Amino acid sequence: NIDEALTGDRENNYIQTSRYFMQLDRYLQYYAPEQILLVTQENLATDRLNTLQTIFRFLNVDSDFQDPRFSEASHESASKKQPTSLRLKLLQIPGGRLVSKAISLVNPDSIGTAIAKPTLSSSSRQQLAEMFHDDLQKLRQFAGQSFANWSV
Repeated sequence: NIDEALTGDRENNYIQTSRYFMQLDRYLQYYAPEQILLVTQENLATDRLNTLQTIFRFLNVDSDFQDPRFSEASHESASKKQPTSLRLKLLQIPGGRLVSKAISLVNPDSIGTAIAKPTLSSSSRQQLAEMFHDDLQKLRQFAGQSFANWSV
């Protein structure tokens, strides 16, 4: 469960990859802060064109460049699915991926079952907030952004 997956600190990959300033700090020994642009997934999702134009300006390329694909979202799903044993077996045979795709159009539940969104306990939420507090403060200071939506 999610509470168990997020236990520990030093060795936990979920925790370590979520320490954004710690990851960024490694680059600061090689690059000046003005050579680094932070972009959040939230900004790409809610204000994609302006975010892309900001990136283009930062890279000193044509910020007016646009492409119809900028409005396309990839890897979106209404729900996450766990593959069934049928899907796993199909994926092991040549052409099985195509057969699996065809079956999913007719009977999606035979290929994947919905995975419920995990719910984090309040004690785990509090523990994570404490673990990430210093890292988030450093990131806020570096970026000059509040990251208000990032409260645990």
